[in-house]
Amino acid sequence: EASQFDKDKDVYNKTRERVTEAIEFDKRMDLPVGGKPKLAIDTGVFGGKLGGAFGGGYAPSPTEVEPGTQADPMGVLQDQITKLGGNISVEDLASGKINNIEAQVQEGNIKTEDINKTLASIEGMIVTVKDKRKSAEKDSPDYDFWQDAFLEIEQMRDNLEGLVSSKKKIVGSETETVGSRVQYALGTVHDTSLGGRAARMRDLVDGNFLSVFEEMTKSVQVPKLYDITEDMNKYDVEYRTWFNDYLGSRYPDIEGTGAAASDFNPEGSDYDYKTAKAAGGKPDAESGHWSSLDPRTGMVLKGRSHKTWDLMLEEEERLGNKVVKRGGRYYSEKK
Repeated sequence: EASQFDKDKDVYNKTRERVTEAIEFDKRMDLPVGGKPKLAIDTGVFGGKLGGAFGGGYAPSPTEVEPGTQADPMGVLQDQITKLGGNISVEDLASGKINNIEAQVQEGNIKTEDINKTLASIEGMIVTVKDKRKSAEKDSPDYDFWQDAFLEIEQMRDNLEGLVSSKKKIVGSETETVGSRVQYALGTVHDTSLGGRAARMRDLVDGNFLSVFEEMTKSVQVPKLYDITEDMNKYDVEYRTWFNDYLGSRYPDIEGTGAAASDFNPEGSDYDYKTAKAAGGKPDAESGHWSSLDPRTGMVLKGRSHKTWDLMLEEEERLGNKVVKRGGRYYSEKK
């Protein structure tokens, strides 16, 4: 996966560099942003556009320019995508038409290679347009033109990448969606694919793939519980108890109790005096009986084989509680 990612990434980077260079040398990018006004023929007697009142003439159209006389970043972008063999229309990248591309991906007419080539072309154009904007005087017509072009092209990129959320199924597939196909293409661009992650890990450990495996499987190694000692304040005890409970819920077979009484057997007949003392517990002055629960956490302090275990269960049942096992210890909690 890492080797394939290296190849795909190299192709993408070289494509982007090639496109950037081609765009920079395209003369259409150096044309005036205003262009040459397109002349309109007027043959009317009284209805002329700035023409003679008594005869035909020529007048500039207020909205049109002569073809080939105005900077044309969108035309240049389309040419670059087409030259690379891409099958995506710049016009369809607009917010109102991006669904056309979604439909073509769904039908299989647009492949991941088309998406990669288009993104490489867009990134190359963004580099050039940013340079054009930077070199223009702020608040000038040139600056406004290149700023508008920059925002429009960035929006096109966002529209294309936004298809990653599409749930539409690829024709002929029960599992692959438009979103997953776009996500695969973006993996090369943003290094988010399995190969991209593997390549990063490989580079971090100088090619030691055993270290890569160990690093990438850390999350499946069962962690250890926090110890709780007598000298801890109540806030540390509360946090460590909460964390131990959380680990116990995720790893039912986790080893150890995480409590101060490391020698205490929750299944035995003894009482956890160490934890009881750490919680500030003392025997009752009259009966000499110790509390069944840690008042801080609800943890049961007597073993399951203790002679008064059943009495504790009856009392907790009467109080509307239940006793459950988490992280190797028993706890009383609300039903």
